[in-house]
Amino acid sequence: MARRRYSREYDGYDRPYGYGRSGRYRRERRQEERTVEMVSFGAIIVLFIITLLYPIPAATVSLIGGGVLVGAAVYQWQRRWRVNPITWIGGAVMLFAGFWGIQGGRGVPGNMFLPMGIFALVIIASFLTGEF
Repeated sequence: MARRRYSREYDGYDRPYGYGRSGRYRRERRQEERTVEMVSFGAIIVLFIITLLYPIPAATVSLIGGGVLVGAAVYQWQRRWRVNPITWIGGAVMLFAGFWGIQGGRGVPGNMFLPMGIFALVIIASFLTGEF
């Protein structure tokens, strides 16, 4: 009788650890990484709740929201965790739009739809890629 391999590198399907029955790689995340993502998501939700309660200009919301996204991305990147590229792009666009609106006094293109749309895009992309 052949001896079976029981080690940490194999999951029982003759594939390296991390590959399930479907053959696709599933990255294991630590609790600390999940906590950081949930805190940044919670900060975004709190920002929108404050926006609903008080009349805050869209440029300020874009600036703060972009800072939250880029700050969370930098924090995760420093710890060598994977960061969704949409988070980087969305945060940079929101920071740029926030600075544009505050400096120029013209406001943000699309008014409040820009930050809401980018936040929605980041959240949907995170769910689709399995990062959230």
